[in-house]
Amino acid sequence: MSDTKLLQTTLLDILKVTNETLVKHGIKPFLIAGSCIGAVRHGGIIPWDDDIDIGLFREDYEKAREILINELPDGYVYCDERTEKDYPYSFGKVRKKGTAFVHGGDMHLDIHQGIYMDVFPFDPIPDSREEFLPVYKKCVALKKRVDLKCMSYKKHGRLRPLPQLPLIFLGHLFINKKRTEKKLHALITKHSSRKDTKYLFNFLSIYGEKERIEREWFAEVREVDFDGVTAYIPEGYDPYLTFLYGDYMTPPPEDKRVSHHDVVFMSFTEEFKK
Repeated sequence: MSDTKLLQTTLLDILKVTNETLVKHGIKPFLIAGSCIGAVRHGGIIPWDDDIDIGLFREDYEKAREILINELPDGYVYCDERTEKDYPYSFGKVRKKGTAFVHGGDMHLDIHQGIYMDVFPFDPIPDSREEFLPVYKKCVALKKRVDLKCMSYKKHGRLRPLPQLPLIFLGHLFINKKRTEKKLHALITKHSSRKDTKYLFNFLSIYGEKERIEREWFAEVREVDFDGVTAYIPEGYDPYLTFLYGDYMTPPPEDKRVSHHDVVFMSFTEEFKK
Protein backbone atom coordinates (compact mmCIF):
# COMPACT_ATOMS: atom_id res chain seq x y z
CA MET A 1 0.00 0.00 0.00
CA SER A 2 1.37 3.44 -0.93
CA ASP A 3 2.14 6.08 1.69
CA THR A 4 -0.73 8.22 0.38
CA LYS A 5 -3.19 5.36 0.80
CA LEU A 6 -1.83 4.52 4.25
CA LEU A 7 -2.16 8.16 5.27
CA GLN A 8 -5.75 8.36 4.01
CA THR A 9 -6.63 5.12 5.79
CA THR A 10 -5.25 6.61 9.02
CA LEU A 11 -7.21 9.83 8.48
CA LEU A 12 -10.42 7.88 7.93
CA ASP A 13 -9.73 6.01 11.17
CA ILE A 14 -9.37 9.33 13.03
CA LEU A 15 -12.60 10.64 11.47
CA LYS A 16 -14.49 7.46 12.41
CA VAL A 17 -13.31 7.52 16.02
CA THR A 18 -14.02 11.26 16.37
CA ASN A 19 -17.52 11.00 14.91
CA GLU A 20 -18.41 7.98 17.02
CA THR A 21 -17.20 9.77 20.16
CA LEU A 22 -19.21 12.93 19.43
CA VAL A 23 -22.42 11.45 18.00
CA LYS A 24 -23.03 9.72 21.34
CA HIS A 25 -23.49 13.25 22.71
CA GLY A 26 -25.71 14.43 19.85
CA ILE A 27 -22.93 16.37 18.09
CA LYS A 28 -22.46 15.81 14.35
CA PRO A 29 -19.33 17.56 12.98
CA PHE A 30 -19.62 18.46 9.30
CA LEU A 31 -16.99 18.00 6.60
CA ILE A 32 -15.78 21.33 5.21
CA ALA A 33 -13.70 22.72 2.34
CA GLY A 34 -11.83 20.05 0.35
CA SER A 35 -13.16 17.26 2.56
CA CYS A 36 -16.72 18.30 1.69
CA ILE A 37 -15.78 18.34 -2.01
CA GLY A 38 -14.37 14.84 -1.56
CA ALA A 39 -17.63 13.62 -0.05
CA VAL A 40 -19.73 15.06 -2.87
CA ARG A 41 -17.44 14.47 -5.86
CA HIS A 42 -15.56 11.30 -4.89
CA GLY A 43 -17.57 9.70 -2.10
CA GLY A 44 -14.56 10.05 0.19
CA ILE A 45 -11.17 11.71 0.45
CA ILE A 46 -10.01 13.45 -2.72
CA PRO A 47 -7.56 10.87 -4.15
CA TRP A 48 -4.54 13.18 -3.93
CA ASP A 49 -5.48 14.87 -0.64
CA ASP A 50 -3.63 14.37 2.65
CA ASP A 51 -5.97 15.80 5.26
CA ILE A 52 -9.54 15.89 6.55
CA ASP A 53 -11.19 19.05 7.90
CA ILE A 54 -14.35 19.15 9.99
CA GLY A 55 -16.28 22.10 11.40
CA LEU A 56 -18.62 22.82 14.29
CA PHE A 57 -20.66 25.80 15.44
CA ARG A 58 -18.86 27.47 18.35
CA GLU A 59 -21.22 26.12 21.03
CA ASP A 60 -20.75 22.56 19.77
CA TYR A 61 -17.02 23.14 19.26
CA GLU A 62 -16.51 23.95 22.93
CA LYS A 63 -18.59 20.95 24.03
CA ALA A 64 -16.79 18.69 21.55
CA ARG A 65 -13.43 19.90 22.81
CA GLU A 66 -14.16 18.71 26.36
CA ILE A 67 -15.61 15.42 25.13
CA LEU A 68 -12.63 14.68 22.92
CA ILE A 69 -10.13 15.54 25.64
CA ASN A 70 -11.82 13.16 28.07
CA GLU A 71 -13.44 10.43 25.98
CA LEU A 72 -11.29 9.63 22.96
CA PRO A 73 -10.23 5.96 23.08
CA ASP A 74 -6.63 4.97 23.74
CA GLY A 75 -4.41 5.74 20.80
CA TYR A 76 -5.90 9.15 20.03
CA VAL A 77 -5.42 12.61 21.50
CA TYR A 78 -7.05 16.01 21.10
CA CYS A 79 -4.65 18.97 20.93
CA ASP A 80 -5.06 22.73 20.77
CA GLU A 81 -3.52 25.94 22.09
CA ARG A 82 -5.11 25.32 25.49
CA THR A 83 -3.69 21.81 25.91
CA GLU A 84 -0.14 22.42 24.60
CA LYS A 85 1.98 25.45 25.45
CA ASP A 86 3.83 25.55 22.11
CA TYR A 87 0.82 24.70 19.91
CA PRO A 88 0.87 27.26 17.07
CA TYR A 89 -2.78 27.22 15.91
CA SER A 90 -6.05 28.49 17.36
CA PHE A 91 -8.14 25.49 16.33
CA GLY A 92 -8.05 21.86 17.39
CA LYS A 93 -6.58 18.67 15.97
CA VAL A 94 -7.37 15.05 16.71
CA ARG A 95 -4.11 13.10 16.37
CA LYS A 96 -3.30 9.42 16.27
CA LYS A 97 -0.64 8.36 18.72
CA GLY A 98 2.29 6.32 17.49
CA THR A 99 2.38 8.17 14.15
CA ALA A 100 4.02 11.31 12.76
CA PHE A 101 3.07 13.97 10.22
CA VAL A 102 5.48 16.86 10.72
CA HIS A 103 5.31 20.24 8.98
CA GLY A 104 8.58 21.96 8.15
CA GLY A 105 7.60 25.03 10.16
CA ASP A 106 6.54 23.01 13.22
CA MET A 107 9.35 20.50 13.67
CA HIS A 108 11.08 22.58 16.36
CA LEU A 109 7.96 22.84 18.52
CA ASP A 110 7.37 20.75 21.65
CA ILE A 111 3.94 19.46 20.58
CA HIS A 112 2.41 16.15 19.59
CA GLN A 113 3.19 15.64 15.90
CA GLY A 114 0.96 12.66 15.06
CA ILE A 115 -1.15 12.29 11.92
CA TYR A 116 -4.14 14.56 12.46
CA MET A 117 -7.57 15.78 11.46
CA ASP A 118 -8.33 19.50 11.84
CA VAL A 119 -11.35 20.69 13.85
CA PHE A 120 -12.51 24.26 13.08
CA PRO A 121 -15.00 26.48 14.97
CA PHE A 122 -17.57 28.54 13.06
CA ASP A 123 -18.62 31.75 14.81
CA PRO A 124 -21.51 34.16 14.23
CA ILE A 125 -20.51 37.58 12.90
CA PRO A 126 -22.39 40.85 12.31
CA ASP A 127 -24.39 41.00 9.08
CA SER A 128 -22.76 44.29 8.15
CA ARG A 129 -19.48 43.76 6.28
CA GLU A 130 -18.35 47.24 7.45
CA GLU A 131 -18.82 46.17 11.06
CA PHE A 132 -17.18 42.79 10.53
CA LEU A 133 -14.05 43.78 8.56
CA PRO A 134 -12.22 45.69 11.35
CA VAL A 135 -12.66 42.69 13.66
CA TYR A 136 -11.37 40.33 11.00
CA LYS A 137 -8.31 42.50 10.31
CA LYS A 138 -7.47 42.61 14.03
CA CYS A 139 -7.73 38.82 14.13
CA VAL A 140 -5.36 38.48 11.17
CA ALA A 141 -2.85 40.71 12.94
CA LEU A 142 -3.10 38.70 16.15
CA LYS A 143 -2.68 35.41 14.29
CA LYS A 144 0.47 36.79 12.67
CA ARG A 145 1.84 37.62 16.13
CA VAL A 146 1.24 34.06 17.31
CA ASP A 147 2.92 32.75 14.14
CA LEU A 148 5.92 34.99 14.78
CA LYS A 149 6.21 33.85 18.39
CA CYS A 150 6.15 30.19 17.30
CA MET A 151 8.51 30.62 14.35
CA SER A 152 12.02 29.20 14.42
CA TYR A 153 15.07 30.97 13.01
CA LYS A 154 15.53 27.91 10.81
CA LYS A 155 13.26 25.93 8.48
CA HIS A 156 14.25 22.57 7.02
CA GLY A 157 17.55 23.03 8.86
CA ARG A 158 18.38 26.20 6.94
CA LEU A 159 18.44 29.77 8.20
CA ARG A 160 15.36 31.74 7.17
CA PRO A 161 15.79 34.81 4.91
CA LEU A 162 17.82 37.51 6.69
CA PRO A 163 15.04 40.16 6.72
CA GLN A 164 12.88 37.77 8.78
CA LEU A 165 15.44 37.18 11.51
CA PRO A 166 15.11 40.52 13.38
CA LEU A 167 11.30 40.17 13.34
CA ILE A 168 11.53 36.67 14.77
CA PHE A 169 13.95 37.89 17.44
CA LEU A 170 11.63 40.75 18.44
CA GLY A 171 8.64 38.41 18.36
CA HIS A 172 10.31 35.91 20.68
CA LEU A 173 11.38 38.75 22.98
CA PHE A 174 8.19 40.81 23.27
CA ILE A 175 5.13 38.75 22.23
CA ASN A 176 3.26 36.99 25.01
CA LYS A 177 1.69 34.01 23.24
CA LYS A 178 -0.92 33.20 25.86
CA ARG A 179 -2.09 36.81 26.18
CA THR A 180 -2.25 37.21 22.39
CA GLU A 181 -4.28 34.01 22.05
CA LYS A 182 -6.72 35.24 24.70
CA LYS A 183 -7.23 38.48 22.78
CA LEU A 184 -7.72 36.53 19.56
CA HIS A 185 -10.21 34.17 21.18
CA ALA A 186 -12.17 37.09 22.65
CA LEU A 187 -12.43 38.75 19.24
CA ILE A 188 -13.41 35.58 17.41
CA THR A 189 -16.11 34.71 19.94
CA LYS A 190 -17.39 38.26 20.45
CA HIS A 191 -20.76 37.41 18.86
CA SER A 192 -20.76 33.68 19.54
CA SER A 193 -23.99 33.73 21.57
CA ARG A 194 -26.00 35.43 18.83
CA LYS A 195 -28.57 33.31 17.00
CA ASP A 196 -29.96 36.08 14.78
CA THR A 197 -27.04 36.73 12.45
CA LYS A 198 -27.18 35.78 8.77
CA TYR A 199 -23.50 34.89 8.55
CA LEU A 200 -20.99 32.56 10.18
CA PHE A 201 -17.24 32.80 9.81
CA ASN A 202 -14.31 30.43 10.11
CA PHE A 203 -11.72 32.96 11.33
CA LEU A 204 -8.93 30.38 11.31
CA SER A 205 -9.21 29.17 7.72
CA ILE A 206 -6.83 29.92 4.85
CA TYR A 207 -9.64 31.24 2.67
CA GLY A 208 -9.91 34.67 4.28
CA GLU A 209 -13.09 36.62 3.59
CA LYS A 210 -14.51 33.79 1.52
CA GLU A 211 -15.25 32.02 4.79
CA ARG A 212 -18.08 34.52 5.42
CA ILE A 213 -20.82 31.98 4.80
CA GLU A 214 -24.57 31.98 5.22
CA ARG A 215 -25.82 30.33 8.38
CA GLU A 216 -28.72 28.65 6.61
CA TRP A 217 -26.30 26.57 4.49
CA PHE A 218 -25.22 24.83 7.70
CA ALA A 219 -28.55 24.82 9.54
CA GLU A 220 -28.91 21.07 8.96
CA VAL A 221 -26.52 18.27 8.10
CA ARG A 222 -27.01 15.11 6.07
CA GLU A 223 -25.37 11.75 6.59
CA VAL A 224 -23.03 10.52 3.84
CA ASP A 225 -20.79 7.53 3.21
CA PHE A 226 -17.21 8.80 3.22
CA ASP A 227 -14.99 5.97 2.02
CA GLY A 228 -16.92 3.59 4.27
CA VAL A 229 -17.06 5.96 7.25
CA THR A 230 -20.33 7.55 8.34
CA ALA A 231 -19.82 11.30 8.05
CA TYR A 232 -21.85 14.50 7.70
CA ILE A 233 -22.00 17.40 5.28
CA PRO A 234 -24.06 20.62 5.38
CA GLU A 235 -27.45 20.42 3.65
CA GLY A 236 -26.41 23.60 1.85
CA TYR A 237 -23.19 22.05 0.54
CA ASP A 238 -23.84 23.21 -3.04
CA PRO A 239 -24.07 26.99 -2.41
CA TYR A 240 -21.28 26.69 0.18
CA LEU A 241 -18.84 24.92 -2.14
CA THR A 242 -19.82 27.06 -5.11
CA PHE A 243 -19.14 30.17 -3.04
CA LEU A 244 -15.70 28.89 -2.01
CA TYR A 245 -14.55 27.23 -5.24
CA GLY A 246 -16.87 27.98 -8.13
CA ASP A 247 -17.21 24.83 -10.28
CA TYR A 248 -16.21 22.41 -7.55
CA MET A 249 -17.40 19.32 -9.45
CA THR A 250 -14.68 19.66 -12.10
CA PRO A 251 -11.34 18.29 -10.82
CA PRO A 252 -8.27 20.50 -11.30
CA PRO A 253 -5.72 19.75 -14.07
CA GLU A 254 -3.51 16.75 -13.34
CA ASP A 255 -0.48 18.92 -12.56
CA LYS A 256 -2.49 20.61 -9.77
CA ARG A 257 -3.56 17.36 -8.12
CA VAL A 258 -0.96 17.51 -5.37
CA SER A 259 -0.80 17.93 -1.62
CA HIS A 260 -0.08 21.44 -0.37
CA HIS A 261 1.28 20.53 3.05
CA ASP A 262 4.97 21.07 3.79
CA VAL A 263 5.68 17.64 5.30
CA VAL A 264 9.24 16.82 6.33
CA PHE A 265 8.64 13.58 8.23
CA MET A 266 5.85 11.02 8.16
CA SER A 267 5.57 7.70 9.94
CA PHE A 268 2.78 5.20 10.58
CA THR A 269 4.66 3.33 13.31
CA GLU A 270 6.56 5.87 15.41
CA GLU A 271 6.19 9.34 16.86
CA PHE A 272 8.47 12.23 15.97
CA LYS A 273 11.16 13.14 18.47
CA LYS A 274 12.23 16.78 18.37
